[in-house]
Amino acid sequence: MPNTWNSEIDNQDSVVAPARPRFGWKESPEQDRPTRRIMRLQLVQHLRHCDPTESSTRRLAAMAFKLEPVLYMSSSTKEEYLDKKTLNRRLQMISQGLVVLKAVHSIKLLGLSV
Repeated sequence: MPNTWNSEIDNQDSVVAPARPRFGWKESPEQDRPTRRIMRLQLVQHLRHCDPTESSTRRLAAMAFKLEPVLYMSSSTKEEYLDKKTLNRRLQMISQGLVVLKAVHSIKLLGLSV
């Protein structure tokens, strides 16, 4: 039986690495880090504006930290991600989606079918 291990090592130069999945404008998250930091700060400001009674910056920052990745991954373009005009609507959509997910999770915990 031929030794396939050695032939694989010998042909190493001809092996092509698998292609990375394409994520459009989100292909290099490292480069987006400063933009995402700015978005989290904008989210804190937006949340503070929506609920002026919330005095805890730490709590608002924690909320922004959870919401920002969802905004990032759900945006088709960088312009959409950064669009302040649609931010409130996008946050409402996320909130409604989370409510639905929590309801489905609760139903499953009760052993009921969805």
